[in-house]
Amino acid sequence: MSAISTHETKQAFLSYAWRDREFAEEISSLLHAEHVSVIDPADAVRVGNVWSDDVIAALKAADFVVFVTPKFSEESSLTLAELGAAKALGKPIVPVMQNAGWHATSGIANVVSGHLALDASRIKGRDLANAILSLGRPKQKAVG
Repeated sequence: MSAISTHETKQAFLSYAWRDREFAEEISSLLHAEHVSVIDPADAVRVGNVWSDDVIAALKAADFVVFVTPKFSEESSLTLAELGAAKALGKPIVPVMQNAGWHATSGIANVVSGHLALDASRIKGRDLANAILSLGRPKQKAVG
């Protein structure tokens, strides 16, 4: 059973470093199979436009952000800017690690602290897509 109904289309902003593009494309395919529209910043930025304007507009349109934690922290400057903008906009953020062992000693662990990160070396296919969708739901505000 799908995590969302086919009548409800969600939009995910997929933040990743260029070297992680192949893995990001795998995540994109998994989310598409669950009827999620994926916003790829590489496609969202138009030639001649200011990068930050297009990325902010794409983040505003997204329901949640999937943050592929970069394997190499020195490649993370744009993804960290996207992550910071997502936090400022109050977007739910779902960090996904290709392999938790790669990130254990990197500075990336501190950046995503406070968020439950998914280890894609342990969760595969549809289970990974459903876990991303579950964590990407906005938090319910307490009524009181």
